[in-house]
Amino acid sequence: MNVLLVEDDELLGKSLQQGFKEKEYECCWLKSGDGALAHAASGEFNVVVLDLMLPEMSGLEVLAKFRRRGLTVPVLI
Repeated sequence: MNVLLVEDDELLGKSLQQGFKEKEYECCWLKSGDGALAHAASGEFNVVVLDLMLPEMSGLEVLAKFRRRGLTVPVLI
């Protein structure tokens, strides 16, 4: 399983990434909504774990842009 983790908090992001890796999931950790939009378009992720309180744009804005672009990947907030 490939997980796209979008979390700007360093401690929480590291902890989540390590947890996914321990369960043998591939995890790409990004800290911004812009990065998430660029990477999610690749289609290589099975799920997105998305923080609501991102610095440049909120997680809800990121999710809305995913859906407008036709990305149907499941998103956990």
